[in-house]
Amino acid sequence: EESNTSSDTEDEINSVISDRPLLDEAHLKFDLTIPSPMLSTPTIHFVCETASRLLFRTLNWIKSIPSFSLLKLSLQIDLVRQSWASMFSLGLAQISRQISVPSLLSLVVSHQQSRLAGDSSLNVKEVAETVCKIHEYVKSLSKLELDDSEFGYMKAVLLFGEGEITHHSNTPLSLEF
Repeated sequence: EESNTSSDTEDEINSVISDRPLLDEAHLKFDLTIPSPMLSTPTIHFVCETASRLLFRTLNWIKSIPSFSLLKLSLQIDLVRQSWASMFSLGLAQISRQISVPSLLSLVVSHQQSRLAGDSSLNVKEVAETVCKIHEYVKSLSKLELDDSEFGYMKAVLLFGEGEITHHSNTPLSLEF
């Protein structure tokens, strides 16, 4: 029965996506309102507010894709759950034209270091390494000078892209387009 569920889900995705254009003009523009005031040295509040807005804007963008909204809710949740971190990193790269992402990431590391200094159960080095990886990813994407359309399609690939998705029943399913 699990393979039948996997096949049904795969068929649902394929039929929904193949029947219409994946993105329209409205999905090729991604505007994020940066919190005010934009200070020369950001505060941790500014970083958290910007990250929050980026997450919410990304989720609203995903929900507005017609093909996505036609999928079953459980599959929508699975797709978002498995792509949100990559979508967030891609969103950081996209807004790097508006704000200094290295400054934000640097503040995150220093804030985490002071916050975790007395907690031996959490590894500050791991946090710093993860933030450095995100910074390198954002820097690499920035060098490509992608436009909004290219970012939009990259996000769509991250969301719907070929790969293995673990459906809520914990059954892996492969997507083939």
